[in-house]
Amino acid sequence: MPGMGTNLAGPNGEMTDHQIRYYEERAKGGTGLIITEFTTIDYELGRGAVNQLRIDHDRFITGFRRLANAVHKYGTKIFVQLHHAGRESNSLLTGGKQLVAPSPVVCAAIGVEPKELATEEVKEIINKFIAGASLQNRWH
Repeated sequence: MPGMGTNLAGPNGEMTDHQIRYYEERAKGGTGLIITEFTTIDYELGRGAVNQLRIDHDRFITGFRRLANAVHKYGTKIFVQLHHAGRESNSLLTGGKQLVAPSPVVCAAIGVEPKELATEEVKEIINKFIAGASLQNRWH
């Protein structure tokens, strides 16, 4: 099952019981591999939706562990689609902070010029992807 947005995460990006049931039903139905919906590695500047999962802090491990346990009961494998919205975010999601991207190219859908990231800032985002992947490994 490819990653599909459910908008079922909690208001702070936490895994909800409803979301776990959603994925569990797919596993129960025979899905062999589930790719979660896009999950932000940078809640402050990388969100792409209001109720988007996040994996940028240890406190989210418990929810993902519960999800993994729910789908593993049916032999289903699962992994997280890590995400940073960059220029495709929205200032409403970033608390009014300017969007960021590797270059100041405007996203046609959003229509806002993002702040061009310095090389060190790009490296920080890369490290956030690494940290998100590391957290993912801790709940399996």
